[in-house]
Amino acid sequence: MPQYLRKDDKYFVSYVTGPSHVLVGVSFGAADASPDIHRQSRLAQCDHGSLDEARILEAVAAGVAAANVELHLASVFYFEGDSPSYDLYKHCGKLLAQRVAAGGEFSPMAENDA
Repeated sequence: MPQYLRKDDKYFVSYVTGPSHVLVGVSFGAADASPDIHRQSRLAQCDHGSLDEARILEAVAAGVAAANVELHLASVFYFEGDSPSYDLYKHCGKLLAQRVAAGGEFSPMAENDA
């Protein structure tokens, strides 16, 4: 089950499916901006190897587009050591866009988490 978090204007979802897990964040902005990506330090001792930033950005952008909402991706935040499950990143992008567009609840993120 996803856990939704927020820190300032950044929205995050933590998603765990068995051995795969990601914590991914987004911010939304102007339609004409190109989204950027930001690597965050590892939160746990888990390390699933290197992640492909271009694939993460592409997957999250595809998820946001699939949500079919009036939000435009400005930034993506991912965490070192997470699973290289790019389909999971896409799913999380869609979940975040849908929840933000619907005005859904987000728990506050701890100061040291992002």
